[in-house]
Amino acid sequence: MLNTCKEAGKDACGQASPFQYLSARQAFAYGVDRDTFNRLRNDGILTNASGPFAPGVDGYLADTGLPGFDPDKAKAAAAQYKQETGKDLTFTLNHTSDPDTTQDAILVKQMLKANAGINISLNPVSDQSTLINIAIGRKYDATLWRNHPGADDDTQYVWWHCSNAPPANCDNLVNFGGFNDEVINKDFDAARVSSDPAERTRLYEEINKQFAKQLYNLWAQYTLWTIGMKPPVHGVLGPALPDGAGAFEGLATGHPVLGMWCDNGKC
Repeated sequence: MLNTCKEAGKDACGQASPFQYLSARQAFAYGVDRDTFNRLRNDGILTNASGPFAPGVDGYLADTGLPGFDPDKAKAAAAQYKQETGKDLTFTLNHTSDPDTTQDAILVKQMLKANAGINISLNPVSDQSTLINIAIGRKYDATLWRNHPGADDDTQYVWWHCSNAPPANCDNLVNFGGFNDEVINKDFDAARVSSDPAERTRLYEEINKQFAKQLYNLWAQYTLWTIGMKPPVHGVLGPALPDGAGAFEGLATGHPVLGMWCDNGKC
């Protein structure tokens, strides 16, 4: 997750960030080899994300136009940033200080140095509540983050919609990156009042593409969730829907208990 703030102390901006420039966001995006990251850190088990909406969620697209790994383009974007600002691209990456996440951050740092010539600093944070408070205050450059669970796309409205007009930083304090995008605001509002499923899908797909174009967030991999259960337990994901479709398999904050049953009461 990237902080796009432009001027500290203005428009709820706690800290100006290099990621106010698209060129900086592009350098980061092109400089990380997600396939190698997934292989080294996840044993290749996870799937690279194409955007915020996972398979099975309305608005999901297999190809959003998200930039792929390209060291030459990463270096060119970093050079463009220097031309725009007169400064070399550098930033601090926040992350929780547990050993596993720290190794994730170290690998990102190594990749950006090797692939884009970008030197970054790491800021290990002791607990998630502190990491969240830093994000709320927009006092960071970039942070390793997990959010935006599955289910209906409108649940993401609270995180990304802004009531004020661009180019000011977003007036929504839980839009932690501070980005204020006219397309995303407009499409969320239109989808919220539409009763046409096809139109809602089109609007959410447009939001997905806008994220890939503007790179407010850089997507890594979809999180894999599992549920442990005894063999006699059934219906963990909930009952079939009224139209006969199976239960949604994406987990957000847990799994429903509605529809669970056991063989002969042997739970």
